[in-house]
Amino acid sequence: LPLINILEDKGRVIRSIFPEKSTSQQLNEEEWRVKMTPIQALFLKCHPVIHITAKCISETDDYPPEIPGHITKFLEVHITRVEFPDLNADFVPPGFNINARGALYLEREGRHHWMKNQLDINVNLALPPLLAWVPEDVLLNILQSVLRNYVDDINNGFSVRLLADYNSFKRKKPKNLV
Repeated sequence: LPLINILEDKGRVIRSIFPEKSTSQQLNEEEWRVKMTPIQALFLKCHPVIHITAKCISETDDYPPEIPGHITKFLEVHITRVEFPDLNADFVPPGFNINARGALYLEREGRHHWMKNQLDINVNLALPPLLAWVPEDVLLNILQSVLRNYVDDINNGFSVRLLADYNSFKRKKPKNLV
């Protein structure tokens, strides 16, 4: 099973990218709901839930400019929404909006293959009034640290967990005897 085929198994990719403590639920062919690992900051703890779409693209007309034209297939991911179901509404940042887009593809050079990923995240929010007693720069540093940890973990999912899952799958799959 060539590595590039794993991009078509979107559910497997989503489950591999996010850490073991996360849980994912497929909502439809292209959308998943992922309960992330908990965030703990100051005196608050919550398990964010993200909604993510994943689509395998092989038509070069649909390629964004950052994907090289020689790539035959890539997986486009888009985080469309974040919820904080176990966080008191008074602590949820008003107007919280996230737009995260990424791509996963296989780059080849001769016999060598590299799994590459790109992730672009934009977050807009206003700080909750109940946290006004905490200096804004402290809150922003905490938020940046939390986001950096999530991004590092997702990148680890792309570079380590996904390839480990593929290698495990490849070893378990019976070989066709000719």
